[in-house]
Amino acid sequence: AAFAPKGAGDAFGTPAGPGAGAGAARLAALLAEHGVELRAATNGDVYVPLAQPYGRFVNELLTPQRYPETKLVPGKDIVRPYDVSAWTLPLMMGVTAERATLPAALAPWKAVAPSLPLDGAAFALAPGSPENARLVNAGLRGGTVRIARAAVSAGGREWPAGTVFLDGAAAKAAAARAQPGQSWTAVGSVPPDAEPLRLPRVGLYKPWTASMDEGWTRFVLEQYGFEPKTLENKSVRAGGLAAAFDAIVLPDVPKELIATGKPKRDEAAMRYLRELPAEYTGGLEKEGAAALKDFVEKGGTLVALSSSTEYLIDELALPVRNAVARSSDFAIAGSILRAEVAPGHPVTYGLPSEVAVFQDEALAFDTVLPGPEMDRRVLATYPAAPADVLLSGWMRGPEAIARKAAAVAVTYGKGRVVLLGFRAQHRAQTPGTFPFVFNALYWSTAK
Repeated sequence: AAFAPKGAGDAFGTPAGPGAGAGAARLAALLAEHGVELRAATNGDVYVPLAQPYGRFVNELLTPQRYPETKLVPGKDIVRPYDVSAWTLPLMMGVTAERATLPAALAPWKAVAPSLPLDGAAFALAPGSPENARLVNAGLRGGTVRIARAAVSAGGREWPAGTVFLDGAAAKAAAARAQPGQSWTAVGSVPPDAEPLRLPRVGLYKPWTASMDEGWTRFVLEQYGFEPKTLENKSVRAGGLAAAFDAIVLPDVPKELIATGKPKRDEAAMRYLRELPAEYTGGLEKEGAAALKDFVEKGGTLVALSSSTEYLIDELALPVRNAVARSSDFAIAGSILRAEVAPGHPVTYGLPSEVAVFQDEALAFDTVLPGPEMDRRVLATYPAAPADVLLSGWMRGPEAIARKAAAVAVTYGKGRVVLLGFRAQHRAQTPGTFPFVFNALYWSTAK
């Protein structure tokens, strides 16, 4: 049926007042940028009336998608989506936006410039918002920054693990990168128990075969103040990575392309590959795999996104496997799934108990307890009830990934491996799961 508002007062509302964080302000700014009419309450909350020319557009962006199950011929298979089947902005951005009645006498919405207090010697930045990374990275370039690895007291209150403390110089540098909705609290002094934080030295793997995900990953990291350095096959194979990097990120690249530079091909597929100069072909090969193993054994952190997790699982012989790799009953097309987050780990600092993750691969993890040489932690898990897994989009066979792990962290030698089995930074559209990546990078500098 065609969409139509229920009346002049039909709207979406999102909490965007003080304390709501930068996510709601970012969502409002994004809608306004595309011509949507917004209203603001006196407490700062934002309302989006549906009785407007862009009402249908708003409804499409803010509500879950359900792909129609259409069959052209008898059988179990429907006409599948060929690409992304979900784009629900509140889920991807980690923001609440619910159907509401439009209050009377609201003013037109206007973006409010951030105003962070600088009167003090130290400031606490509570974990959670992906926008925090902009402040932290700017602060690290201008002053002293520390992070609480356990709950601490400061300024007369308790702060959770993951809270970042900036001295006055760091706060002054960070304030220049502040986004609307961000806030921090003056605390008098930085708790002595907080661990010194430094800017992680990040390497980003780039295969010779064009990788859109490598480009998006670079874009996200640069936008948030990291400075990733390109690591091509030759650079990785040369070794000595621990001297130059704290963390190396493998974007969403199939394991075959990482290993050999050649895509996996079905038995009946064409074998022809265009011939290129030798210096622009190949993958990491055995030398590159050995160099990555040496890197993590000496204290480095490897962060793998989506498909590249399978490369590290194989090459490092991790106690993890893709539980749906050979399942013919499971299929998915760019959908948003529910994942339950394990609290208390450095990679999950500030994340809510449930997050919406973007998934477009047949990928979910089984894992076993390792021997004493490793510590394995499940960071996020798909719900036990199959009906609770899909939030938006299309998926077949949710039973295959129910109860399976979505993200895992493993200690390896002196270093760490973080396996994120979903597109945590999908096309720069999923800030709700950016903290998985950012936290992993900051974890790479931990003692």
